[in-house]
Amino acid sequence: MRRPLSNFSLSTWMGFCGTHALLLGCAAAGLAPGELVHRWTGFQMEVPAASVPPLDAGVGALFLTGAAATLAMSLVRLNGRRIADRMQGERLAGSALTGIAVLFGSAALAGSPLGSVAGGGGLVMWLALTLGFMLFDHAMDDDATEADADFREALTLSTGARRESTPSVERRRSKR
Repeated sequence: MRRPLSNFSLSTWMGFCGTHALLLGCAAAGLAPGELVHRWTGFQMEVPAASVPPLDAGVGALFLTGAAATLAMSLVRLNGRRIADRMQGERLAGSALTGIAVLFGSAALAGSPLGSVAGGGGLVMWLALTLGFMLFDHAMDDDATEADADFREALTLSTGARRESTPSVERRRSKR
């Protein structure tokens, strides 16, 4: 698997977006997200999405659904064979992560309860970690591609030089 750190962190973000989109969608529809979690898992827990007004919850649910879909597409592209696909995957992931940061940052600055859904300052740390993982994987992927190309070129040159330095089978047979 290529880019294991990026795959892991972007998959985690995709799960975060999908789960919170579902919980916010429930809050927007007037359902109690905490009750839904209790029915599915048996755990009694407080869900921050329950305190979000319906309009904010609806907008947040739609946005996070789009972010999850963008992250899914970025994962497909990041694991592509062509360099152009991998570059497009990086751009898609960057745009989705930027959108998530802008959504929760603007909600927190505006004083909306939607800002509390992300859990506060941990969001910034996880975004920074994800971007660091993507940068590391990008650097390792580029080095591997360049090293492979250099290796193939050296192998081609050495094979060509060896062919020129050794007499062919036909020349050896004609001398006999």
